[in-house]
Amino acid sequence: ADDADREALHELVDARNPALAEAIEAQHAAGGRVFAAVGAMHMLGEQGLPRLLAARGFVVRAVTPAR
Repeated sequence: ADDADREALHELVDARNPALAEAIEAQHAAGGRVFAAVGAMHMLGEQGLPRLLAARGFVVRAVTPAR
């Protein structure tokens, strides 16, 4: 990975996560139940969706698939 790769990853994931968190919050505020499925990369790091949603007051938990 070089600087260009890191910038591309930032633009594809980290830079989009705040808008995704805002959209999830807006759907919830509209009165609906929300189930959001995103790619694994959106779950990681300081700008990961779990952290952003928790900062907005959501309880975030992993869902284990039924076997």
